[in-house]
Amino acid sequence: MNRLFEEQKPSTPTGEPIPTNSATLDRPTLTQAASISAHRWSQSLSGGAHVLIRPINRLDASAERGFIDGLPSDTKRLHFTAQIQRSTEKYSALLSPLDAANEVTLVAVVKDGAAEKIVGMARYSNDVAHNRCECALAVGDDWHHKGLGTALMKHLIELARINQIAAMQSRELAENLSMRTLLHELDFHVQLDPHDARLVIYTLELKLTSD
Repeated sequence: MNRLFEEQKPSTPTGEPIPTNSATLDRPTLTQAASISAHRWSQSLSGGAHVLIRPINRLDASAERGFIDGLPSDTKRLHFTAQIQRSTEKYSALLSPLDAANEVTLVAVVKDGAAEKIVGMARYSNDVAHNRCECALAVGDDWHHKGLGTALMKHLIELARINQIAAMQSRELAENLSMRTLLHELDFHVQLDPHDARLVIYTLELKLTSD
């Protein structure tokens, strides 16, 4: 799962206003599903914290790198199975509408002076041939136990459903108990990875939306 963060393929930036109500979404029709960049959620978390959850864009390259580099080594070991090799900025110009539906990255951001700081990230990459996507999640250590990982995953799942993806999967180290708990709460089913005894595979069958 976590190798998905190797290649960030962000959606195009948008100038649309940010909704002020908590965790709300103007749901697009399926004909608009490729416009992933239009989605915004103002999310309230446990303890009174607030973040903005939105699609990543090409202006996030530096903030993304800072977020990844700031994760402790133990967190990286649990959440990433390959090195981060390519930046958001390098791939921003390569997106087509189809890419935007099949390669989705959400970031949770907070204000950091005049800039924005990424405190969490969730991504899926769709295998078009089988219409099943693989997902990845990382949350900054200071933002654990606030419900941020759950919020990111719920919005990611919603976008996968809007884009008519049939199932979502995650491959995790078996020792990663925090992801086990989170994905169990989101109704993912678990099985051992037949090719690697260190890993387990979590699967969520998605109920597709209708036109």
